[in-house]
Amino acid sequence: MGTPLEGIRVIDLTVWLQGPYSTAMLADMGAEVIKVEDFPQGDPARGVQLSSATGIFPPSPINYLIELQSRGKKSVAVNLRQEGASEIIHKLAANSDVFVSNLRKGALDKFGLDYGALSAINPQIIYATASGYGQKGPDAALPAMDFAVQARGGMLSIIGEPDSPPPPVGVAGYADTIGAMQLAFAVTMALLARERTGIGQEVHTSLLGGQLAVGALELHGYLFSGQNPSRVSRRNASNPLRISYEAGDGRWLCFNLTQSDRYWGGFCRVLGLDEIIDDPRFNSASSRQENCTELVSLLDQVGLVDVLDGVGLLADGGR
Repeated sequence: MGTPLEGIRVIDLTVWLQGPYSTAMLADMGAEVIKVEDFPQGDPARGVQLSSATGIFPPSPINYLIELQSRGKKSVAVNLRQEGASEIIHKLAANSDVFVSNLRKGALDKFGLDYGALSAINPQIIYATASGYGQKGPDAALPAMDFAVQARGGMLSIIGEPDSPPPPVGVAGYADTIGAMQLAFAVTMALLARERTGIGQEVHTSLLGGQLAVGALELHGYLFSGQNPSRVSRRNASNPLRISYEAGDGRWLCFNLTQSDRYWGGFCRVLGLDEIIDDPRFNSASSRQENCTELVSLLDQVGLVDVLDGVGLLADGGR
């Protein structure tokens, strides 16, 4: 059985992570992806190993960001500023299925690489672009990077302790990766539509749109209640069985007992805390929420790793 996108050719005129990671996923699914880089400097992500000194990425002699986003691709370098260089892209577009870019709005127009120009050459082409803040509005042409969009999309307002500065999400490229997934999804849906109708089209996603999608539940909560979500200390959690606890070896165990009443008795027995199963302070979801600070303090004192190891709930080396 062949791969889902076998026979699909993609022109990849993207930089950094959002765009290149989306096309890497298309390559994973069997598409022939031709990465077009600026000449002579190439994708600016090629210099990202210089950021290792900032602690953003672990130091390495190999630029693993480029390795991550370039897997499975072919490559060509083109200086679009040179006369006639755009004709190379035009020739590729004539025999390609998809064109992908995450350059700023309008950046490709002056080179004759906008949707109108490429669709005139190949009416069936899927023209996919990704931006920071969308195609309309006062910020449409602004550049954007991952951390800035985490803030703009509201993510930073709900993570971390209430009395600490908003931290970036610990996963490098968090907003970029979500934006990449949405872009790849848009491309595959456009290809499906073309399969059914024979018509190409232009599709667009944005980093901000991706963050709003990830925060959809919080956004809906605001729309229905009129109340902004806020950061909550683990000691004031609505469910003290759905937070993290530091274990005896310095690592952290994350519990996700959303149905806390269902699992409360078994949870206590495993930890050797039978005496609090029927304690009126903790024997219901509402009482545990009301007395969260007290229960969290109690559980913080339990040697969770030793206890769970003792009953065989932790595999060797799996802490």
